Amino acid sequence: MDFFSTRFNKRLSSLGFHTKPNPQQLLTKFKNIWETVLYESKSEEAWKRPIDKTSIPGCLKSLIDIFVKEQALSSDSKETGACIELFLNDEILDHLVTLSANDLPPGYRGEVIKFTSNLIGLIDMRFLFSHCIHRPIVKLINHCIKSKDIKFHEAMLELEVNLCTKIDSSPELLPLFFDVSQSGTVEPETKRAFGMLEHIMKFVHSDGANGDRARTVCPILFALAQNGDDLETFILEKNFVIQIIAGLSGLYAQLPPVMPDADGSLDSEHSPAARRLFITDVRAFVDYVGFVQALLERCPSKRVTQDIIEKTRSIFFKTVLSASVNGVSDFDGTALTMLFYIQQLADTITDPRLSAIFVQFLLKSDDDEDDTASQAGGSRSGEMRLAVRDILISKLNSLSEHVVTATLQLFYTLMRDHTHATFPMLFEKLPNGQLSFDTLGLDNDIDVQRHLQLVARYFALLPRGNADSGLDSYIRDAELNFAAVKSRASSIDIDGISMTRASSSDSMPGVVPGNGSPNASQSGAVPSSRANQSKETFREQAIRLRSDPTLHKLMSKFRNLFSHSMLINIAMTGVLQQLVIAPYPVLYACVIDGDETLEDAETRAPSFYHVIIHLLEEIDERRASMPDFDARLTSCKQALLHKGSGAQNDEWARHEERLRARPAMNMDEFDMDAEFLRNVVVLEEFIKELLAAIVTRGSVEYDHMAYL
Repeated sequence: MDFFSTRFNKRLSSLGFHTKPNPQQLLTKFKNIWETVLYESKSEEAWKRPIDKTSIPGCLKSLIDIFVKEQALSSDSKETGACIELFLNDEILDHLVTLSANDLPPGYRGEVIKFTSNLIGLIDMRFLFSHCIHRPIVKLINHCIKSKDIKFHEAMLELEVNLCTKIDSSPELLPLFFDVSQSGTVEPETKRAFGMLEHIMKFVHSDGANGDRARTVCPILFALAQNGDDLETFILEKNFVIQIIAGLSGLYAQLPPVMPDADGSLDSEHSPAARRLFITDVRAFVDYVGFVQALLERCPSKRVTQDIIEKTRSIFFKTVLSASVNGVSDFDGTALTMLFYIQQLADTITDPRLSAIFVQFLLKSDDDEDDTASQAGGSRSGEMRLAVRDILISKLNSLSEHVVTATLQLFYTLMRDHTHATFPMLFEKLPNGQLSFDTLGLDNDIDVQRHLQLVARYFALLPRGNADSGLDSYIRDAELNFAAVKSRASSIDIDGISMTRASSSDSMPGVVPGNGSPNASQSGAVPSSRANQSKETFREQAIRLRSDPTLHKLMSKFRNLFSHSMLINIAMTGVLQQLVIAPYPVLYACVIDGDETLEDAETRAPSFYHVIIHLLEEIDERRASMPDFDARLTSCKQALLHKGSGAQNDEWARHEERLRARPAMNMDEFDMDAEFLRNVVVLEEFIKELLAAIVTRGSVEYDHMAYL
C-alpha cells in the first residue's frame, strides 16, 4: 500500500496537482478541454493533419487524468464527481464516437478507442450500466466489425479485455452489450447479436498479442453462456466452435512432419535456429489446446461444451490427427515426430471429457460407421488404413529404439494421467466397472496373511547383499503415486470409497458400481455369501484378463528385457509400474499374484514374479561366464545411480536425451556386456519399485501393520 500511495502521489504531481485543487477548478478545466476537442474535431483544417499533429490526443489523456484526480478527492467511492456527472449528462462518450466515425483527422478513431478502453478500466462498474456509456461502446464495437480497416483492431481488443474483465466481475452487465440485428422492429423472432464476441472470434487463432488477447477474453464470455440463453444460441448459430477447432487443426498442420534432428539430417550450424522455431511452434499449439480446455472448463452450457467435444473429435482427432498417424514411417523421423506431438497432447489434456475422446481416438479397436478409414477417404482410394490403436501398439516392436521408447513413454503418460479412460480401452478383457481405489478388498479374499506372503516373496527377489537397499525412498515414491491416483479419481467425481467393496455390476447382481452392496453394513463389509460368490467371479475375471493380448505383449517384452536397450527398459518398467498402482484389483492380482490363475499356455501373461525369476536366471548365467561380473556391476550402479541428473523434466529434454544416447552404428564398437549390466541395474531398481508398491498398496487396507 505504501508503494501504491507513493506511486499515486507521483502521478498526481505529474498532472500538476501539487496542492489540493478546487473541484470547481477541475470542472472548469474539464469544460475547456472538451471545448478544445469539439473545435478541433469540427475544423476542416485539422482534418488534413494526422491526429498526433493535433491537440486531441493530449486533450483526451487530460480528461482521463481529471477523472483520476476527481476520484482521489472524493471521500465516498459511490459519490459521483461533477466532471463525471457532466460527462454522463452531456453524453460526451457518444459524441466522441460519432465525431470519430469518419476517422478525421486520420487516427481519430484509434484515439477514441484508447480513451474508451482507459475509461472502462478507470470508472466504477456502476457507470457501465448507464446508457450513456454502454450504448456508445456497443456502437464503437459494431463499427469495427463492419470496418475492413484492421488498424484499429489491436486497440479494440485491448478495450474488450478491459470490458470483459468488468463483465467477469459483474455478469449482469452482459445483456447491455448485446444489440438487435434487425433495426426498427421488436418482433418475437428478432435475433440478438453480440458484436463484441463476433469481433473477438476473428482473432482467436492469430499470432502475437492480438491472439493472446482474444484467447484471454473468449473463455470469460463463454463462461456466461447459460443453457437456453441468447449467448448460447448466438455461439451455436455463428458456428464459433468450428472456428475454434479449425484453429487447433491449423496450428497442428503447421508443425513440421519431421522435428529437428529426428532423422539426423540437420547440420550443427542450422540446428539451434531450427530448434528455437520448432519449440515456438509446438508451444503455440500446446497453448491453444489449453485455450480449448479453458472454454470447456468455464462454459456452463451443455450444448456448447458438447459441441466443442464433438468438433474436437470429428474434425481434429478423426480427420487431421488421424491422417498424420497413418502416414508415418519408423525410419525417416516422421513416426518419432508424430509420437512427440501426441505426447504433448497427453501431457496437456486434463479435462476428463477431452481426455475420454483423446484416449478413445488412440485406443479404440472396434470400427464404427464413421471410422477413420471412411473419414480419411480410404475406401475411395482403395488404401487400407489401420486403426490408430493398431499403429501405436505395433510401434512397441519397431526396429527403431527411439520409436519404441517414445511409444512406451506415451503409454506411461496415458496410464498415469488418463487412467479412467486408458485402462478399459487398452486392456480389452479388463472387467467393466472393476474400478476400485481401496486396493485389497476383502471380498476378493486377499487377506493379511496372503499379503505378507507376497511381500516376503518379492523381498526375496532383491539383489544379494542388498537387504538394506534403501527401500524407504521407494516407499515414499509409491505413497505419492497412490495419492496421485486417488486425487485424479476424485477430480473426475469417482467415489473411491463406495466402490471399494463393489465388484462389477455384471458379476455381482444387485450391486451398482459406486453404490456398494445393498446388503453391506456401514463398515463396508460384504456378507459371506457375497464374498464366496465374489471370490470365484474374481478368479474367473483374473484368468480371462491374463489372456488379454496387450497385457501378454507387455509381459513378453518384459521377459525379453535383456534384448532391449537400457532406454527402452527404463520406459518399459515405467509402464509396468502403472499396472501395479492402477485402481484395478483384478489387474493387480494378475501381474503380482499369478499363482491362483496360473496356466502356462503361451497366450497367457505370467506374473511379474515368474518373469523376474526367469530374468534372474539369465543374470546368473552371465555371472558365471564373466569373471569380473560383480565388480563391473558395482561400478555400473555407481555410474548410473549416483551421478545425479541435471536434465530438464520436459518432453523436449527427453527427446534430446534420446538423440544423444543413440548407440553407435558399428556394432563391433558397442559394448554388449556393459549394456547387459546397465539392464541388470534397471531390473534391480524395478524390483524395489514393485516391492514398495506392494507394501504401500497393502497399507491402504492394513494401515495398522508395519512392514520391513
